[in-house]
Amino acid sequence: MDGHALIQTLAVVIGSPVETDERDRARRHALLGELAVAGIPSAYLSHDARVEDLFRESAVATAS
Repeated sequence: MDGHALIQTLAVVIGSPVETDERDRARRHALLGELAVAGIPSAYLSHDARVEDLFRESAVATAS
C-alpha cells in the first residue's frame, strides 16, 4: 500500500423485529438486487444480529 487509507462503503439493510410476510421479503430482495445492479456492495442484517458480524464476515471474505 502507498500509505493512503482504503475506504470502502457497504449499504446495510436491517431486518424488522416483527415477523415479515412474503411481500416484505420480496421488497428486501428487490432492494438488494437494485443495489447489486448499481454496483453498490450491500448486506442484510437480521434485527437480532450484531453489526460486528458484518465486519467479521467481510474480513474472512477478504482474506480468502
